[in-house]
Amino acid sequence: LKLVSVESDRGGVLRLPGRLVWNEEKTVRVFPQLAGRVLRIATEVGAAVKVGQPLAVLSSPDYGQAQADARKAQADARVAAQALERNRELRQAGVIAEKDWQQAEAAAVAAKAEAERATTRLAGLGGDGDGSYVLRSPLPGIVVERNLNPGMEFRPDQSGQPLFVITDPASLWIQIDAGEADL
Repeated sequence: LKLVSVESDRGGVLRLPGRLVWNEEKTVRVFPQLAGRVLRIATEVGAAVKVGQPLAVLSSPDYGQAQADARKAQADARVAAQALERNRELRQAGVIAEKDWQQAEAAAVAAKAEAERATTRLAGLGGDGDGSYVLRSPLPGIVVERNLNPGMEFRPDQSGQPLFVITDPASLWIQIDAGEADL
């Protein structure tokens, strides 16, 4: 066993390859959630975007189906609520069986839950009232990459490049490649 006092490094130079990369904590790669076709591109590379700002407008049958599901679920919830109210009045008058009341109550709760699920899904997808699906920016930053053109079709299950890359170029990471011997 040998004791040695620690001294500062006296100037050894080690050169390693490195590169600047996007700060992954401030970068988002935007992939489509639904299948569709690009109708219009709302922003270009180099443009500053805010949270929720439109990046592209898409035509998506899947989005149209999600809208129809939400409208149907809301209509079903209204009908179930009306039936529940009718059955409540009948129950108070002693005309309806307890089993029928419980079934109406369960149907109203199920219809309300389905309406909330469909509405939440629709809100999570984005979109406009005219049926077009709007791809929006989830983070503020600069559009540094765009990989779509008008008329292009895509599916969410396709592997490949993201449609947009948005980042804050004021914050970069340095990535250095060092082998074990260099460490």
